[in-house]
This record gives sequence, C-alpha cells and structure tokens, in this order.
Amino acid sequence: MELKDKVVVVTGATGGIGSAVVRELAKENARLVLVGHEAVAPEVPGSQYFSCDLTSYADLEHTAQNIAQRHTTIDVLINCAGIGIYKPIAELTKEDWDKTISLNLSSPFFMTKLLLPAMQRSAAPLVLNIGSGMGVLPKENRAAYCASKFGLRGLTLSLAEEFAGKKPDFCLITLGSTLTGFAGMSVEEKAGLHKNGRAYFTPEWVANRLLAIIKDDNRETEYKLFPSDFGFGTWE
Repeated sequence: MELKDKVVVVTGATGGIGSAVVRELAKENARLVLVGHEAVAPEVPGSQYFSCDLTSYADLEHTAQNIAQRHTTIDVLINCAGIGIYKPIAELTKEDWDKTISLNLSSPFFMTKLLLPAMQRSAAPLVLNIGSGMGVLPKENRAAYCASKFGLRGLTLSLAEEFAGKKPDFCLITLGSTLTGFAGMSVEEKAGLHKNGRAYFTPEWVANRLLAIIKDDNRETEYKLFPSDFGFGTWE
C-alpha cells in the first residue's frame, strides 16, 4: 500500500507507540486523523486531531461521526490506544477492570464498527490492531490486561475470517515489551533494565516495522514480535 495521501486514523496518537507511528506516517505524507485523550493536539503539520475518551461509547460514537463527516473514505485504522493495570485479583477494582476492557478491547471494536462504512469505500482498507504478548502468554497479576489482549486477539482473528475476501483486511500485531511509559513503569526505569539486558523494543523500531507491514500488500493476519527475537535483549 502506498501511503501518500491515504487517510489514516490512529487512536492513542499521543502515546509512546502511537506518537512514534504518527511521526513515521507523516514522513509518508499520509493524511492523518489522530485520536487521543489529551486536550492539546500533537504538533503534526496537516493532521486533524480529535480529543476523545475512548472508554466512553458516547465519545467514541461522536468522534467517529465527526471523522466520517470529514472523510467519506478511510484507508487505514490503527488502534494503538491501550492501558496496562497489573494487580493481583484481590487488589483489582471494578474501575480497573472496566477501564482496561473498555480501552483495550471495546474501543477497537467500536471504532472499527463505526468507521466500517467509510473504510469499505477504500480500494484496499486495513484495520491494524496492536495486541500484546500477554494476549498469547498468560502471566500472574495481569488478569485484566491478559483478558483484554486475549480478547483483542480473538476479535481481530474472528473479524479476519468474517471479512475474508472482502473489505477491510484485518491485521493483529502481537507485540512484546516496548520502551514506553506503560503499566506504571517509567521509560527511565525500563531503560535502566534494558541496559542490564532486559528485552525491550524501541518505539521507533516498532513504528518502522508497523509501516513496513501496512505497506506490504501480502501481509499476514498476525505478526508476533518479541524483542528477544530481534536482538533487543533477553526475555524474562
């Protein structure tokens, strides 16, 4: 897929991976539609920005309607927004659970559903969902996070079957740990662990890999990317 002048919607555009993806897309001269929770728009020349509470269906619906009014055709939807709340079940609150499921699983589903008519007007539309290694590898004290990412994997692969031979295409990135401020650990803390051999991708590496996948017209339905497999440290 040639990205020049393609309309690309990115949720979580103000986050670590999301902002790195946006920077690379800007270099390709894509027409960027950015969705994030920040009140102030990121400085990306020529882009449109929508502030949205992605855990609220009303906000999602309003934002999707505004996007569709401005863009009758959408070529790519990248669902980057996510949250990691790591707690044992005894400490996991209803608010923790609801926020995790809403942001990590429900928002990609509803954004896809709400923008589907505009995507089906594209010649070769794509929905790219950012999953997690915790969507295939269960881990203690991450019940909410694992449930949301196992769910996102099932959602994406199910929709890929549902739309086989039709539009849009669906692709899941099962992604290992990345040097972003995620799950209550700062970038600086992760960088210190990385210096001692812990496996982390850089956001820039991830962004470039995602663009290569988007551009590949023969892309697979799922990619499992773990930093230890690409020389970024040792997995624990």
